[in-house]
Amino acid sequence: MEYLDTAGLRHLWGRIRTALCDKQDRLAGTPGQTIGFDAAGEAVAQIGWSNPNLLDNWYFADPIDQRGKGGYTGQGYGIDRWSGGTYTLRKGHLELSEGMMCQRCQYGTFLVGKTVTFSVLRSDGRLAVHTFKVPPKNMDSVGSEGVTLAAGLDAAHGDMISVGIGLSGSGPAGLIAAKLELGSVQTLACQDGAGSWVLSDPPPNKLQELAKCQRYQVVFGYRKTTFTNATYIGTGYAIDGTMARFFIDTPVPLHTKPAVIVDGFCVTNGLKRASIDSAGVLWIPTQDKTGVQVNYSGGSFATGEILFLESYDNSRFILDANL
Repeated sequence: MEYLDTAGLRHLWGRIRTALCDKQDRLAGTPGQTIGFDAAGEAVAQIGWSNPNLLDNWYFADPIDQRGKGGYTGQGYGIDRWSGGTYTLRKGHLELSEGMMCQRCQYGTFLVGKTVTFSVLRSDGRLAVHTFKVPPKNMDSVGSEGVTLAAGLDAAHGDMISVGIGLSGSGPAGLIAAKLELGSVQTLACQDGAGSWVLSDPPPNKLQELAKCQRYQVVFGYRKTTFTNATYIGTGYAIDGTMARFFIDTPVPLHTKPAVIVDGFCVTNGLKRASIDSAGVLWIPTQDKTGVQVNYSGGSFATGEILFLESYDNSRFILDANL
């Protein structure tokens, strides 16, 4: 067996000390990041896990907007699943100028007593965050980065949890995305090299978001093509000279029995038309069909005659099952 002399030990220890000095003493990062390795093999903080988002239609840079107005004012539903607030859809963000836009989620009973985090990413690179424990009743709010985040149990609407985004400063606020998630750490965004907050995840699949939104609202309307100048959405029959019933197929099962909003649709047998004055849902016979009864005027259809629901131009037929 050979032994190291004093010079050899000094050399060996120097090599060890040099290797240890090259190691990082500590790692710096932000919430929502995990540890990975860069091109040189050094450990660095990078985009990591992402909790499920409890909100629907949360990507405001390209939201689901079945009503198709592009901007909304005051009470009532605007873009899908969001009610209230005055805002305009801009290229790459939603511009909130007044009031508070809110969404109700059916997780109230499950989330009571749990810690959740509500975060909103602004178009100017700022991130507003509100972490709180869901109380058994009432809501609270906090001002963060120029916006007001309100959240809590909305017992007035069936023990649902409700979140809202308003303004806490002057002027409009550009919004890119929002997230409600379990836990005390936000995973909506992370900071880039310049210190601005950017989305941690890619934008959501728009078809999946549309399907989720259509559980609460389905908007049928005129779609001009090269083959036809009308849209037909349902087949039915005349009860008498002023009333008819129709079956309408929906893309997904509706959350509940919807209300009906009619604007510009008519009843037709293919040759003549009658304007619809009012409509209501009678039944939902299967998961993806809805039965509606309409009252019309200006037609002279025979009892039992086969009829169609038809639209022209900017008409809309809305099955509204919003919370």
